[in-house]
Amino acid sequence: APRAGDESLLLGIAASPGIAVGTVFQLREQEIEVEEEPKGNPEEERTALKRAIGASLRELEALVARLHGEADPSKAAIFAAHQELLEDPDLLDLAESSVAKGLSAAAAWKRAYRLHADRLANLRNELLAARANDLRDVGRRVLSKLVGVVEKPADIPPGSILIAEDLTPSDTANLDRERVFGFCTTAGGATSHVAILARSLGMPAIAGIETRALDLANGTKVILFGGRGQLKVDPSEHLVSAVRETQKKREERRQKYLEHAQEPALTRDGHRVEVGVNVGGATESEEAVKLGADGVGLLRSEFLFLFIDFATTENEQFENYSAI
Repeated sequence: APRAGDESLLLGIAASPGIAVGTVFQLREQEIEVEEEPKGNPEEERTALKRAIGASLRELEALVARLHGEADPSKAAIFAAHQELLEDPDLLDLAESSVAKGLSAAAAWKRAYRLHADRLANLRNELLAARANDLRDVGRRVLSKLVGVVEKPADIPPGSILIAEDLTPSDTANLDRERVFGFCTTAGGATSHVAILARSLGMPAIAGIETRALDLANGTKVILFGGRGQLKVDPSEHLVSAVRETQKKREERRQKYLEHAQEPALTRDGHRVEVGVNVGGATESEEAVKLGADGVGLLRSEFLFLFIDFATTENEQFENYSAI
């Protein structure tokens, strides 16, 4: 891992662009304790496990439907992938095998999903290895139901830059933008679902940051340079002022661009450029029109079919495409 010569500068991988000034808040994952001894016979434990998985699948299905309704297909696709992970027969076989050997459903499930996640994490394929975090996320979702634990969100102070070993997609999707200005994780990478969610939220983020970030005290002032993959610790007031001025100018530039968004895109020698946008639904098209797009560059028509039980009719497709 890269290391800066400057002790006040921590390096990592640029996961989501942007600059954020805030104070450190260390976010630690709470261990879910389980009893190894089963409360019932193996068949009762298997039933409890299947019930918890079923409840988690219904929860994810509702989440995917809500995100699809909010025209947020990239987020919806992430949690649809979580549904697929929970339906992996190898994972269920691994858990049921441990139940048959005398473990409780909770202990068997915890052992199974962690073992499966560790195997994924050790793969040389970066994309597949990144799915280990998704598996831990859905694993905890089921485990919390098995032991009857309702995980309470951490009380994060306003203006925080989160530091964690890793965040799950569920953690990231639920971050309060009014309180969290950005985050750094010692694990993960730019292709992880967490990084994709951070970019969709417009939240600066760094992955794979130096582990000494975990030693920073809560309340330490930092500047997160997401696009550079850098975290500046205890910056001078002069640097903070300069960064805030940069942020102000960027926002002013953005507002200026919005004022001219509806004008034709012309090069200096008068050549007209058509600006197309990639969309997955009518809501995205409406937003694109506000931002000055001339038309659709790519329409992700598969999103009409991903979250329904029956094929749409020709008329329904016609209405969808007409709206877009």
